[in-house]
Formats: sequence, structure tokens, C-alpha cells
Amino acid sequence: MIHYYVLRFVQTSDGRLVAAEREEKMTGIAAVSSACAYATEKGGAIAFSRQGDRGSAGAQRCRIIAGLGLLPNDVEHYLNGLSELARPEA
Repeated sequence: MIHYYVLRFVQTSDGRLVAAEREEKMTGIAAVSSACAYATEKGGAIAFSRQGDRGSAGAQRCRIIAGLGLLPNDVEHYLNGLSELARPEA
């Protein structure tokens, strides 16, 4: 199964870009649309997908679908913790 996400970034008062929130979407198009809307209004966002079961050790790496707006240079750093990103929101 493929899961789609949007990871939003905000700019801090000292100019750094940090991850703000992550949201799961039903489709890749919905993820890109949400990333575009957020980037237009507030900062930056990436839409990405991940194949496999949530929290599964056998899950594949994330695949970035789109990066929009202001993004940190080390976007991959935010995607390395797959098990954390794959957990449903509490």
C-alpha cells in the first residue's frame, strides 16, 4: 500500500526553516495540492509517498513527489525517520 503525506515547513524568527506538521493524504494529487496551498500562504512544504505498511520494518524509503516554497537544504534529513513519519497522528 502507498501512503501519501505533506510535510510543512515554517521559518523561525532567526531565519531557519523547521518542520511544522505532517499530514497524511488519500492520494498523491491531494498531497501536492495541499503542499502547494501551504507554500503559497505560509512557507514551504513537500509532498511525498511511502510504500508499505505503517510502522513496518520492511517499509520502503520515502519518495518526494513535489517540493514547493521555502525548503531547508537538508529535506532528506526530515524523511530519514520513516517510522516516526509513518505513525498515525495521536
